[in-house]
Amino acid sequence: TGLDPLDLLVRELAAAAAFSAAVSCKGDTPVDCHHSTEDVALALGQCAGKALGDRTGCVRMASALGTAPGYAFEAVVDLSNRPFAETSAAAGNDYTIHGNEYAGDVAAEMVEHFFASLAVSARCTLHIIKRDGEGEEAAEEEARVDW
Repeated sequence: TGLDPLDLLVRELAAAAAFSAAVSCKGDTPVDCHHSTEDVALALGQCAGKALGDRTGCVRMASALGTAPGYAFEAVVDLSNRPFAETSAAAGNDYTIHGNEYAGDVAAEMVEHFFASLAVSARCTLHIIKRDGEGEEAAEEEARVDW
């Protein structure tokens, strides 16, 4: 995509969701990261929605706990055909990553927008919850995937 944090986000999402993705994006990154981030999320969501079809045979709801250095996150997904996304950042308007407004060349607020765009185009409900006070070690001990 030309945006390292977005490339990492796509790789991590694909690994966690057990799908492969080849993404190429030639956006207006010299201006800002907004449209590139949004378009990649919309395209991934459309692909996921198409792959899921009418969702017959799919487990409708699932959650997973994941880690990033110093953080633990829980993702809850509902394949409900009701597009909605919410992140812990939105609840507290804390648009920072490790206290910074940017992760590399991507604005921290775009992470939330990525998941909102993904949820809309995949037609799912998505909650990303930051588990405060839980570091990587604690999260690894309690890591679970409920599929």
